[in-house]
Amino acid sequence: MTEFTDYDLTLFAQADLGEQAREFLTTDLGKYLAGCAEQQINDCSRELLKVCPTNTDKIQLLQSKAQTASNFLVWINEAIDMGSVAYQQITQTEE
Repeated sequence: MTEFTDYDLTLFAQADLGEQAREFLTTDLGKYLAGCAEQQINDCSRELLKVCPTNTDKIQLLQSKAQTASNFLVWINEAIDMGSVAYQQITQTEE
């Protein structure tokens, strides 16, 4: 029977989470939410080009909305990347 260290279990969990994130982006819901986030970023960017430079409240609101959407995409991609790295480490230790 193989004994797994806490580090091994963490790698397994990261690899699994990364695969779940990758699969999520292929689902209808994942595609929809990623598309909504990208659209939100684009809409805010276009609106920022039109807003009066002295309207700081509107500028802050648009920046915040765009950043929230961007964070969603970053977090999903970070989970995928961490999962890929974890999977590579797992396969290297098995060799």
